[in-house]
Amino acid sequence: MAPKIQPKSEIISIIPQPRGNRAVKAIFLFIFVCLIILYFYGSNNYTSSQVVYGMAIHFIISQAWEFIVSLSEFSEEITHVHTRYNGEYLRAFKASFCMRNVYIFIFTSAFCYIFYDEDLLQRFSCVINLVMLFLCNLLCRLFGLQGPTPAAISEITEKRHLNVGHGLAWSYYVGYLKFVLPALKDSVKKFSKENNLLKSSDTCSLHILIPLSCRIYGDLKEIDGNIEFVKELPPLYIDRAGIKGRVFKNNVYRILDEDHRMDCWVVDICTMILPRQRACVGCFKRIELRIWTWTSNYLSDSSCPKYCLAQCTEVHIRS
Repeated sequence: MAPKIQPKSEIISIIPQPRGNRAVKAIFLFIFVCLIILYFYGSNNYTSSQVVYGMAIHFIISQAWEFIVSLSEFSEEITHVHTRYNGEYLRAFKASFCMRNVYIFIFTSAFCYIFYDEDLLQRFSCVINLVMLFLCNLLCRLFGLQGPTPAAISEITEKRHLNVGHGLAWSYYVGYLKFVLPALKDSVKKFSKENNLLKSSDTCSLHILIPLSCRIYGDLKEIDGNIEFVKELPPLYIDRAGIKGRVFKNNVYRILDEDHRMDCWVVDICTMILPRQRACVGCFKRIELRIWTWTSNYLSDSSCPKYCLAQCTEVHIRS
């Protein structure tokens, strides 16, 4: 029986559409309501100058709260300044603070200081204070002064596993390592029957290379002349994604170390970092380390046999 094809209109109805600007329209509506309340409750009791000065004071209080939060974030970011910001404290500062908030906070504080007058400091009623507070926060929200900082966004994506590196690591594990690693032991045994190259347990492991240079090489000899391709391990054939007998291969490389000893290793480069190769290099370097961290976590938490847990080794290439 042929599968039922859904009409195009039904397919479109279940696809998430881009968000509109209803939230902005709602903010404008609330601002309009606050202005009406402020007019009816304050026009007879306070002058326009007093209301404007009171709004400025509330605005300073609102921005001071954002400044304290950003300062708290900065105290955390400076502990990671070398691993996340290449040792640049200014970058860590800009990631923790919204610079527009800082400039507007300084400007508003200077405004209140220059035009300070005791007559402008009135004891507003509870309703007026509440309306001013709402109005200031709505205006801050409208002009993007209360959005999360880059540091806060980074923290949210990392804690909730929403980072690009997390998704790439998950894809690398589920789509490759999860079924390649359990079969690696048998491939090494078959290979060792004809070749006496993989002698120790370390050389029988799969060594995943993570280039710090953000470059992916088709031949490892391009990185270092001391690395030489030897042979391929027996290929693994798996029915995958509708393709019968899809081939997965791993290569054996001969490496000359600093003591001029020749060792053979099963080597693979984490291909999931390839889509990020053309992206921002600084972002890439942080993503690649997260790929390694989360891939290691997936291996330790997975149902793979115990011998597979030691078969993922981190090797950094600094070329």
